[in-house]
Amino acid sequence: MVHLQRPDGTITDSAAELMDVTARFYNDLYSSEAGAHTYQRDPNIPINRITADELIAAGKRMKANTAPGADNIPSKAVKSTISTFAGRLADAFYGLLEEDNMPPELLHAKTILLYKKGNRLDIGNYRPISLLPVLYKILTRVIADRVQTSAENTHALPPEQAGFRRTYSTRIQQNATVSCLH
Repeated sequence: MVHLQRPDGTITDSAAELMDVTARFYNDLYSSEAGAHTYQRDPNIPINRITADELIAAGKRMKANTAPGADNIPSKAVKSTISTFAGRLADAFYGLLEEDNMPPELLHAKTILLYKKGNRLDIGNYRPISLLPVLYKILTRVIADRVQTSAENTHALPPEQAGFRRTYSTRIQQNATVSCLH
């Protein structure tokens, strides 16, 4: 992408202007009237230690040929070596979570824009994709697995919730809904 149309209809002519138009568009798009959300961990609630086994399982389930994030570490490299450093990584994650001090480098995503259709000069015709650091992907997968397991074990999700659940299919759910209507 070399040029974009500014809101006033003129065309950008430098990389700095291109970045400015893009940043303004997505900042406006994703802004909230409620403001930025801040979170503070309750120090009275203990952190459940992430285990090496959880990290190994999450690493093995990663796709091998995905684009690297800002860390430039290929997922294929981590996928094939996770078992050798999972114990040290589990200890590091525990320390970071306990201190509530995630390094910004771990949380920084590299964002790329994929063209959808329409006028190539209109920033609204691009879809942003955030490429996360591979170690952060592993951590979030472990957390997501824990949330999903907890939700299923406590029956927190109704039977109608089929998307994003193990052994459920939105296609099967859709067929069940259609047959109930007949």
